[in-house]
Amino acid sequence: MYDRATDFGDMFPKGSRAHEETLLVFRQWTKPDDVIQSFYADNAPELKSAAKEMKWRMPTSTPGQPRSNGLIERNVRRTKEGIKGNLDQSGFRNTWWPQAGRHFWFARNTRQSASSSQGSSENTTAYAQRHGADCTASQITFGLLIDYLPTASAKETKRFKGWEQRTRTGLFVGYHMQPGCEWSGDYWVVDFEKLQSDPDASPGQCRLHRTAEVFWDMSNLQFPLQEYRTVQESTIHKDAVEAEEPALTCQINFVPDADGPATVTTSTQTGDASQMEWMKHGTGADALDRRGQGEVLPSGRVV
Repeated sequence: MYDRATDFGDMFPKGSRAHEETLLVFRQWTKPDDVIQSFYADNAPELKSAAKEMKWRMPTSTPGQPRSNGLIERNVRRTKEGIKGNLDQSGFRNTWWPQAGRHFWFARNTRQSASSSQGSSENTTAYAQRHGADCTASQITFGLLIDYLPTASAKETKRFKGWEQRTRTGLFVGYHMQPGCEWSGDYWVVDFEKLQSDPDASPGQCRLHRTAEVFWDMSNLQFPLQEYRTVQESTIHKDAVEAEEPALTCQINFVPDADGPATVTTSTQTGDASQMEWMKHGTGADALDRRGQGEVLPSGRVV
């Protein structure tokens, strides 16, 4: 979703394109007092049905002509590039793309200067234009190692009563947003314990905490998953055992000649004995290498 008037954008990952899911996205995008003058999109049925229920005017692009929908196509490309950048610098696996995408848009909305929708020359953020005030959230890089106060639970309450610290170690993965794309004042953090034992763990295998209190050292920024990937990619892994080279054998045969002295013939072959046995004629010490002289196969066929 992209607001052309304020340069504000966001993404809403969903599991399907069903009408109900699309309608939920529209309601997450808008605030109660928002007036949507026009919703420009392609001709996707779920978008049409949801826009109709929201009572939005909906001009559409020309089917099969990407240029008629160039603005949103450019933002789709921008979103993909932002996701790739966040995943690459943080070390998270591709399963974390929803968190990476929403973090990218929040960072863009709160950092990038945008010209005023009223045409003023004063620069401001897209977030301020959309909501009327700048966002007070701390700017935290995706995947940064931080300390946080975990979500209250029976397990955490029991731990607090012991001698352990109240804060835990985690990795930063985003900002919690209220409907209307307004920051709630909370952050999303994934606990580091699971990722320490399984760096490839997906969001569904980890515990995500919504918390308002996060702490980090600006003089010592660490991205442990990214550091792990760097070491992994620069290390040679000799997993497969090298195949043994075929054996080289040499056979010397003394062949008596009725009209003269004995002659010596030699033959060289590669491979093990079982593979080369069919090439020989005879057995034991009397075996002669008759390759090229009409070998007799074990079946009796002469080749």
